[in-house]
Parts: sequence; C-alpha cells; structure tokens
Amino acid sequence: MPLIEWNDDKLNTGVALIDNQHKMLVHLINKLATAVENHEIESITSIFSQLQDYTKYHFNTEETYFFRLNSKDTLQHTLQHNNFIKQLKEIKESNTELTKVSSELLQFLSEWLINHIQIEDKKFIDSNT
Repeated sequence: MPLIEWNDDKLNTGVALIDNQHKMLVHLINKLATAVENHEIESITSIFSQLQDYTKYHFNTEETYFFRLNSKDTLQHTLQHNNFIKQLKEIKESNTELTKVSSELLQFLSEWLINHIQIEDKKFIDSNT
C-alpha cells in the first residue's frame, strides 16, 4: 500500500502542469517508502537523490508559474520551498548513505507535501485565478 494515496478532490490544484509534477513527487515518496520497507539500501540513496532533484525542478516550475500570477505574493512561497530544500540537504548530509531513513522521515515528507499542496499551493492559485 502506498504511503500517499493521490486524491484528485484533495490534491488537484486545477493546474495540470503543477498537478502532474505533484503526482511525480508523490510517486517518488512512495517509491522511497517501498525501498525503506524492503531494506533496499542502494535504492534508498538513489531515490532520495531523485526526490531532491525533482523537488528543486518542481519548485522552480511552480515559482515561475506563481510569479506570473502574482509577483508580489511569491516571496513567502519561495521561502517555504527553500526551507524544504535545505531540510532535504541536511537530511542527506547527516546520513550520507541514508541507511536510517525512518518512518518519521517518511511521515515528514508526506505530510509536508500534502499540507503544502492543500494549503499553500491551493491558496495561492485560488486567490490568483
């Protein structure tokens, strides 16, 4: 069973590009959870790196899109993204092999993403469309 179940009603923002990228982030978190569950150490490191890279790519896309909607309100959103990227970097640096990816870390990743989509992304899109 996946850690995060995609639910269109709860997670779609109405912007196909953003939604598709969110689905990819969900996929990567679920893939990481499966690798952790199966104790696939090499896969964990690789998937975590993919998650880091894709997160940066997605945030860049999202910030560009949101900036076009309303350049005044993007600073706080960008700061949230930067903080999350910093946290991912710190996690990786504190455990270079990522052998101790825990259920708490997986819960943090999934909760952060879900909350960010449901609250921050939707708030930004809803107030600017």
